[in-house]
Amino acid sequence: MNHQELHEAFKKAYEDVILPEDQCISRWNWKYIECLYDLVKIRAPQRILELGVYYGFSTVAMLLAAKEYGGELWSVDLELKKEAVKAVDNLHIGWRAFSMDDLEFVNILKEDFSLIFIDTEHIYDQCRKEINAFHPHLNPDGIMVFHDVSAGQGAEVFRAIKEFMAQHQEYKFTGYNQDIGIIYTQKKVLLESDQCSCGSKVYELGKFGGNETSYKCVKCNSILMLPFGYRATREVR
Repeated sequence: MNHQELHEAFKKAYEDVILPEDQCISRWNWKYIECLYDLVKIRAPQRILELGVYYGFSTVAMLLAAKEYGGELWSVDLELKKEAVKAVDNLHIGWRAFSMDDLEFVNILKEDFSLIFIDTEHIYDQCRKEINAFHPHLNPDGIMVFHDVSAGQGAEVFRAIKEFMAQHQEYKFTGYNQDIGIIYTQKKVLLESDQCSCGSKVYELGKFGGNETSYKCVKCNSILMLPFGYRATREVR
């Protein structure tokens, strides 16, 4: 499915769903929807866990991607909005949804996931608890994905991520695209549009502090410095 087809499928999911004015279709961030769809499609995680559904925009994007390779999505929210449920019903795609507090849900959770997507309250304490509670359910080669890591309340989310990283040296962090951030272990996040002077791709080392972020060449190991918070189209491997 190309991006135009994605747009049409997305609009069809919401064609008979009545949304608040500030959530109308003209205000949707199509770049974000495309980015999340592409990320899931590239990674092809067999099982995805979503924390925070709201009106289901991320849910629909991930479901459409997962449908292409046979993956499944589990979603948890304290209150599943009827608009999100209706949009997913319009897709006719299987979905496991749980209407409960995610920090209570984790107590009954036995399964592990290749992608865990956190997009809940965007406050430090909640995000900190979610990372600590759910990271044990992340597969060894999986990724934990966060929305809004810099815009608005993103500073609270980023603070929780930094604290987790300081305590878990085995994890790395990278900014991705459309204000998405990723925690990962073995997989490298390669920059698609930037290369080392030797012509090879570079990946983020996940270092913090200062006004620049370090990137390393996959071939010659040279270090490339880019402004902190740099955004580019990237490919996760």
